[in-house]
Amino acid sequence: MPMRRLMKLLVVLAALLLPVCASAMTELEWNRKCHEKTTQSVTIYERETIYQEATSTDLGVTGQGAVWRAVGSLPAGAYVQHNSRYDDFGYTYIGYWKNGGVSYGYVKTKPFPLTSARVYVQIVTSSGYIAVTEVSDTYLDDLDALRAYIKKNNSGSRLLEEHEKDDLEWGPGDSLWLKQDSASSKDETSNGEQISQDKKPSTTKPTTSTTKKSTKKKVEKMTLDISLAVESETLPVTVKLLGVHESIVKVEGEETTVPTTQLRYETTADSENALAIIYAKNTGEVILRPQQETTGRVTKCKTGRVALVIEKGKSWSKLWYDGHVGYVQNKYLQFIPMAEAATDAAVGSKNAPMHLGTHRDTRVVKQVKKGSPIEKLWQGETWAEVAVDGYRGYIQLKYLAE
Repeated sequence: MPMRRLMKLLVVLAALLLPVCASAMTELEWNRKCHEKTTQSVTIYERETIYQEATSTDLGVTGQGAVWRAVGSLPAGAYVQHNSRYDDFGYTYIGYWKNGGVSYGYVKTKPFPLTSARVYVQIVTSSGYIAVTEVSDTYLDDLDALRAYIKKNNSGSRLLEEHEKDDLEWGPGDSLWLKQDSASSKDETSNGEQISQDKKPSTTKPTTSTTKKSTKKKVEKMTLDISLAVESETLPVTVKLLGVHESIVKVEGEETTVPTTQLRYETTADSENALAIIYAKNTGEVILRPQQETTGRVTKCKTGRVALVIEKGKSWSKLWYDGHVGYVQNKYLQFIPMAEAATDAAVGSKNAPMHLGTHRDTRVVKQVKKGSPIEKLWQGETWAEVAVDGYRGYIQLKYLAE
């Protein structure tokens, strides 16, 4: 009897423990739930609330305070859940992974030790429309898991594959779509095998739509003549890389770096609107159009890049971008003057994310490699406006070399 009772007890315990084991979280699953991670090694504190009677009998109240004790540390890049912030005390409450489970504690708020652990990826909806969704950056190293996650959490959608990005086109309202090919460039059978060329061709008469000639008007390619002002003369140049303060040009067969303010070209824009920064904060790029309409494409313009303003209109502006001339809607542009002066600086010992604005939640337009030289256009308390490689954006001061 005792043995039988013991067996029954073990069965009951196993039944109780099974759901707990089945629902146990792994460290990778925890990381993918987190929205932030540490930017540097941080100390973990625990908080103890203490009560102390008031020293004045006239008050008749008690005072409350806190004691913070160091209990451990987290390395840079540790994934955490940021729950609340005690601004009055200077601490932030976080959850983090430790010894096979989730623990909780506090880290000092200043300098703020956390950064976003999420990235934006493009997905294709069932209708072919391109949307943007936010996922954990841990998925970037596991595309199969990323595809499965998007399929599960975005009904009818899938990941936009890298090879499909050249097949995007802009639709009404500047919505982004994946081209739907009406027919393959190769004749294929239903099982995907290519049809042999010696088979008898189809005798079906072509439809009117296949024989009708296209009446689409061909748009003439626009160009812009750019010169360089040198003392009392101007020399024709080819701009290789346009910058806010300095640009790389090819003049008389040689490449050289010159102040952007020395470039001369026909424009109706005033000096305060001489340059335009591409500002497509959601999609990361915008189409340079051959005309002031949402059809046709000259080239793609990347967010954060610099363009010359040829003509600023009310809704559309005519730009020069990487040797191409066309139109972009003003809502995707930020107009600025050419920088008269800049300070030479460099990124420190870690790669630096360049943002569109002075906030960590704004889009990252470029990862500037550690040690890279940059031009500093402006500096605030925690951010600097910088220019590098034809981009203009903002980098946190902690990433810059002293």
